[in-house]
Amino acid sequence: KTHGQTLLLAGTVVPRIESTLGFRVAGKIVQRSVDVGAVVKPGDIIAAARRMRMRVAAREGLGLKGLFKALSAGVPVICPVQAWGRRGDYRRLDSGHYVVAIGFDGEDVICQDPYLPGSRGRLPHADFLERWVDKDADGREYRQLGIAAWLPGGPHGDGSRRTKSRRIK
Repeated sequence: KTHGQTLLLAGTVVPRIESTLGFRVAGKIVQRSVDVGAVVKPGDIIAAARRMRMRVAAREGLGLKGLFKALSAGVPVICPVQAWGRRGDYRRLDSGHYVVAIGFDGEDVICQDPYLPGSRGRLPHADFLERWVDKDADGREYRQLGIAAWLPGGPHGDGSRRTKSRRIK
């Protein structure tokens, strides 16, 4: 890069570990239970997953080690995070938003986020940890809450212990 010139490169950046998001159930979305901007508590997500006969594990204080363990097993994890603003703004807990952690590498956590163009984003580990906190409408704080949901019989619904995560070198 020289002064006054910009170098543009094309390519694809992929995570070292990534969970495949997909269910072995054909169909389409026939109902959306909430509107954009609605208040959704973690218990609402857990109840919805259970109504769909999914197994659910929710834990506060999950930390990166627990998150990476679930992702390595092929289980995506729903996480409430502070979605926008500047670093100091996150402490106000007024930009809460759910993302689905689907992968990680040595530097970043990779998330599906319906708010992002293309729906996939990356956050460095330290930034993800700083943002991984929220409070609900009643003022209850959730720190490093992870909600894992999978089909009965294992994350792939077939009883296997195999993982669909792939390691990128």
